[in-house]
Amino acid sequence: MTPSCPTSDRVSDPVTGLSSGPTSPIGCRLHLRSAGPRPTLTPIEVSVDFNDKIISRILSPLRDDQKHDILWRIRRSLVNPQEGGSVIVLYGRYGHEGKSKLAEMITALIPDPSVRVSKDPFRDKSLWLESDAVMNLLEKRFLICDECNNRDGFSYNNVKRWTSGTPVTLEDGSPDGLLVAERASINNSISRRLVIYYMDKQMLEFEPVHKY
Repeated sequence: MTPSCPTSDRVSDPVTGLSSGPTSPIGCRLHLRSAGPRPTLTPIEVSVDFNDKIISRILSPLRDDQKHDILWRIRRSLVNPQEGGSVIVLYGRYGHEGKSKLAEMITALIPDPSVRVSKDPFRDKSLWLESDAVMNLLEKRFLICDECNNRDGFSYNNVKRWTSGTPVTLEDGSPDGLLVAERASINNSISRRLVIYYMDKQMLEFEPVHKY
């Protein structure tokens, strides 16, 4: 990904190439590129004790670089909410990557600032949510979606609603089943960063840690 304007903490997904990071200046265009997998680079190094059994188990569906990144984003949503939250999309192509269970555990660990966004309220693209549901999303700083394929109704309308309703313009293209185009122009009033974690581990035996 090569944005046409500078950012300070941009993070790119290794498969889709979609960048997360500070909100882009008006008119900044984000370009996807078909590069091979590369690590997600967390702007601030986050120390992760991978020997800790609970942490290791909770984050096991993610790659090591994604583990660092998600912990950094959780910390920022808790400590520095003025900097803006994140919309995390857990994307797995085939299923059984542990997406739903990971989302369940993360939102149970930080229930006040976070929410697991269901696909159901957004299935009808022409249907806008009721005001109380919108306000509930606006109060959250950390949104997680674990069912975000086209067949599940994922579209730019989802992104608009999850990022305070600010328009997100997408052009032609749909890589890897996501409605994220070759170029996306994002208005700078969006208050949350969008990041996609591509998950390709088969986690058939993965079970939640029940004692959070």
